[in-house]
Amino acid sequence: MNANTIAGLVAVSLASGLASPAVAAQGVWMGSQALNPAARAALSQAVAQEKTRNPQAFEAVAQVTGCTLAGYSQMRQNAPSCGRQLRALQGQVVLPLLSALALAEPRGADGHLPYATATEREAFAAAAIEAVGILRDVRARDVLHAAFATAPSALLARSAADALGRLGGDAELATLEGNARSGAKQLAAIGGLGECKRVDAAKVLSSLLAASKDPVLTTAIANAAGRVASAWAWQAIVRSVPSKAAESLDVRTLMARAVAEALLVTTEAGAVEELTQALQMTEHPQMAAILAEVRARGDKAAMARVDTAASRYVAYSKQR
Repeated sequence: MNANTIAGLVAVSLASGLASPAVAAQGVWMGSQALNPAARAALSQAVAQEKTRNPQAFEAVAQVTGCTLAGYSQMRQNAPSCGRQLRALQGQVVLPLLSALALAEPRGADGHLPYATATEREAFAAAAIEAVGILRDVRARDVLHAAFATAPSALLARSAADALGRLGGDAELATLEGNARSGAKQLAAIGGLGECKRVDAAKVLSSLLAASKDPVLTTAIANAAGRVASAWAWQAIVRSVPSKAAESLDVRTLMARAVAEALLVTTEAGAVEELTQALQMTEHPQMAAILAEVRARGDKAAMARVDTAASRYVAYSKQR
């Protein structure tokens, strides 16, 4: 095999998005070349220091078996799944996971790469990004942005978008908003906005919902609206940061009104159901008044949809 052929095979492997075991110094998701030089250098230095300080954390990530054939077949699963194992490791593994994603695929105790197929690597990558996103560690920012930009599948794009939303900074909001308005990653970005607990994210979702004529898009936006305005999620945030109480009400008000307005023009059953559930998630204290005001501007069919949503909201509230 000549040098040109080898170079061509390496280029194809890198372009696939999920690193092949044949490519040295590749993360499970992407190669270090996906990061800009400064970010790559900073991550490499931080990882090297962490390996010296806390080698057990890297060993713990390498020992996760749920996304290997031996692991998930032993657990009688039909597909790789290691999200629960990675989340259980909690905060000690942020840098080991970032290294696994972008610098070097973790190796088992025997020195071999544990993930034999693209499906296994994809499952590990998605679970690792989810685990990192839940921790909201700013050290993950560069990797998360690169991961979203290079995501080769809908699963990985959504995992990265959700993690960006959880990180929730201005740069993350800008990335999600830009992609949520159009493009191949639109649905993933909309989902990510649902994890971004900020009034600015709610404003983006409100404008998207008002403009949507596509039931699939409306359904995705409604799902995100329910999550960004989740009363349960905001209660936890406000307990931790009491000054967020006003923003909590602002977000829930924006979403309750936008979702109620969407019921006037949305007729597809699946989208109507998602809108109805989103209203329930907001648990807005003035929901009856909001729905009554919107109902007054609808035609007969629209009023019936609002009435159904109102009845379901009352029933849901009694069960809470």
